[in-house]
Amino acid sequence: MADANKETSYLYPVFLVFKPEDLGDFQEFVDREYLRTSDLVLDYDYDGGFVVLVYQFPDKFQKDYRRFKQGKYSKLSLEFSARLPAYEKSSSGNNIPEMSIQRRIILQTPEFIESMMEIVGEDIMKITGQCWSIPKMEDETLDIGKLKRRLKKFQLGNNNT
Repeated sequence: MADANKETSYLYPVFLVFKPEDLGDFQEFVDREYLRTSDLVLDYDYDGGFVVLVYQFPDKFQKDYRRFKQGKYSKLSLEFSARLPAYEKSSSGNNIPEMSIQRRIILQTPEFIESMMEIVGEDIMKITGQCWSIPKMEDETLDIGKLKRRLKKFQLGNNNT
């Protein structure tokens, strides 16, 4: 929703950060994205091979963007919700797809609410009226320095095993 190191003038931005293995192939993807959609408004690089793509959230979904920021997931429009993944690969390893976490949050499925209550230790529905927490802007803001430190820590931890 923001980049801690860049000033932008977009009202409803979405920042996606990548660390592609092949920058040439990735640049071809970026070029195709600019041709495919007018929602891609900016791309830039950071040292270390990181590339950021900035999309402007489509005008017709700006109400959904605001609802997301407010944590009102069950209030997202049907048109917007239909664009999110409905199913995902099973976490149990079988080949039967499971309902996606996004869909579980939007539909507030009883099973998901129950599992969230176990994780959180209290009835999250009573706290927020939703079964997922309200996004924190500091968690939704790209901080490339913080990302690089976390990635380095993760890589060091994986090299020790």
